Amino acid sequence: LPNRANAYSGIFRNQINLTEVYLPETLTTIGSGCFEGCSSLTNINLPSSLININEEAFSNCVSLPIVINTPNLEYLGVNAFCIYDNKIGSLVGIENLGKITTIKSSSDWNSGCFRNQTSLTYAKLPNTLTSIGRHAFYNCSALSSITLPPSITTIDYSAFDGCTSLEIEDLSLPNLTEIQTFAFNGVRITKISNLGKLISLREISWNENIFGDKTTLTLV
Repeated sequence: LPNRANAYSGIFRNQINLTEVYLPETLTTIGSGCFEGCSSLTNINLPSSLININEEAFSNCVSLPIVINTPNLEYLGVNAFCIYDNKIGSLVGIENLGKITTIKSSSDWNSGCFRNQTSLTYAKLPNTLTSIGRHAFYNCSALSSITLPPSITTIDYSAFDGCTSLEIEDLSLPNLTEIQTFAFNGVRITKISNLGKLISLREISWNENIFGDKTTLTLV
């Protein structure tokens, strides 16, 4: 289901009566906006052959309770699973994101790859990952378990903002070079043992901080 070069495909965009999709094991690419706004979609298989899930591919698929398991994935586009307009999402878990290096971000305030996926409970991020983009997991309020690989170098603005069920016993990111404000706002962190190669922990204003709820923090 590919894109034309630099074009928005939206092949099944806003098919609001679509409930089930069965994709072939030969499929390697899901184009940008392909299933965007398919609000009744409740069942789809993501074949292990997938290499690319492009921009907005499943944005506003608010009824899709799946676990993402894509062992050969190499590209995950901006806002691929984003839920907009304060709607709630139904994504269950992230088991395998293959070999991606970046969870991409956008300058749009309402963006974020997994934004508002309020049923998401766990995410296992691959050891190839180096960058977590702006609002990547914003308001994933049920997220209680996440694997943050040591390969991460950059965590952008509000990446985990509003992940109020998330508890991190020991935040250790030995290759970190940049972290932006509100990155862990609302997350309960017990210990920060390694912030890698950071040169600055800066706040833009008095109410914009990086670690949010610090009531559980005992050791830095």
